[in-house]
Amino acid sequence: MSRIDRYTIQRCVLRDTTAPEGVMFILDIDDGAIIPQAVAFLCPCGCGIEIYLPVDGSNVETKWSLSLNDGTPTITPSVAMRGGCMSHYFITRGEVRWC
Repeated sequence: MSRIDRYTIQRCVLRDTTAPEGVMFILDIDDGAIIPQAVAFLCPCGCGIEIYLPVDGSNVETKWSLSLNDGTPTITPSVAMRGGCMSHYFITRGEVRWC
């Protein structure tokens, strides 16, 4: 796998596969209104680990904020891997910014 510098989005209610390189799945719950619950994407360092982050619409306590600007994702705060590759980065307007 190669290093990822940028993400595009793909919305889905159910998924049965890992996101391809450079694609961030936005996982929605469709209860009449589409509400983002989580995002899933491959770690940008190229290690191949799939990252799963709960976002604002979810019912879990620890979560990230997702905003979509012109079809590009921004995730806040930063993503810091506590194991494996130990990557630490921001995703802003689809671009990966390393810490």
